[in-house]
Amino acid sequence: MSHTRLVEADYEDKSLIRNLMQFYLYEMTAFDGAGPNRHGLFEYRYLDHYWTEDGRAADRLPFLIQVGDDVAGFALKHRWSVISRSPDASTVAEFFVLPSWRRQGVGRAAATTLFDRFPGPWEVRELRTNLSAQRFWCTVIGAYTDGNYQELDPRPHEWDGPTQVFIAGAHLSRGAGS
Repeated sequence: MSHTRLVEADYEDKSLIRNLMQFYLYEMTAFDGAGPNRHGLFEYRYLDHYWTEDGRAADRLPFLIQVGDDVAGFALKHRWSVISRSPDASTVAEFFVLPSWRRQGVGRAAATTLFDRFPGPWEVRELRTNLSAQRFWCTVIGAYTDGNYQELDPRPHEWDGPTQVFIAGAHLSRGAGS
């Protein structure tokens, strides 16, 4: 969608992302079996780190996905490479589009904007059991890179699922001289 925007979340947006995280983590229970805490809430223990000095130093960045004035989801980006071990590799920590905005190009537009904003090496990982996420990311990354990516499944102890590895921004430099 051409009117999809990826906006870096301010501290004031943290409660909005925390609330959206409830829907996201609830959906993830189908794949990871995790349940709510004793208060009926789903906890994401790293969320606060996206607004701390140490978190920012580790390149943890929170984003809202917006369509016009409406909030359509969120994306959390950081650096945690399980494949290359490179401190320069960006990763999608979490990515969520509300169901009412799915299948309209919102997720693709937000992901593409995220990749363009941070050119260089990327790793995108999915849970082994989340086949819809695997299809989404392979489609988006395949289109973004014109098929120039690798899907790996090395099963390091930190992660159990497929990982797409690619260089963001490479298509921009190819098109600049054409």
